[in-house]
Amino acid sequence: MRGKRLPELVGGGIQKVLENLAGVAYGDLLQKHYPLLKPEQWSVVVDDFEKGKALGLLEFFLKFDWTLRLPWKLALLGHHDHGLARRELQANASEFDSQPAELQKHHHNLTLKLLSKDRPLRKLKEFDLFACGQKVLAELPMREAYAACFRFVQITERSYEAAHSIVKRRAPPNAKGATISLTLRLLGLACDIKLEPETLVQVAEMFDNARDVTQIPHLLGNSTHPA
Repeated sequence: MRGKRLPELVGGGIQKVLENLAGVAYGDLLQKHYPLLKPEQWSVVVDDFEKGKALGLLEFFLKFDWTLRLPWKLALLGHHDHGLARRELQANASEFDSQPAELQKHHHNLTLKLLSKDRPLRKLKEFDLFACGQKVLAELPMREAYAACFRFVQITERSYEAAHSIVKRRAPPNAKGATISLTLRLLGLACDIKLEPETLVQVAEMFDNARDVTQIPHLLGNSTHPA
């Protein structure tokens, strides 16, 4: 299970680890340097330490800012601390429910799958029963299945930097967003085709349908004017 700790990561795991490391580092300073320094010198050392600590925390928080947003926060379904998971998931569900239906449509598919009230997890009340603490995990089989999936998500540095490496090797310098997106998506498409050869037939049919440019809005679901 090494590297598979997404629920803990989105549940504030980074903050806990960094705070513990900062505490150990400060204790090391106290033990090794405090007895050898004058009060004014120690004050300078502590000031530098706090500035370095703040900068380090900021860099980590900026890099892992995505853990504070949906759909990633839904990984709390698999968190070992059910109290923490329930509090956070209740807040996420309330925020989602308060949004207009038109805005909800623009959420990630996974968010819609778990939080939309017309999807099974909310229809059967499994999400809400767990979030409110009315039932335990073993009594909610669908919710338990999603929790298990989140527990197996790989979050090692290599798994996240792999996409950057692919783009760097395959996309030209200063490539535009569309090129970068296609570079990653086509690689995934090639893997899908290897797993399910019929996927290639489906893609070919889509390209064939798109030859008629007048049909493209219909294929994209924009056949009518939004007004």
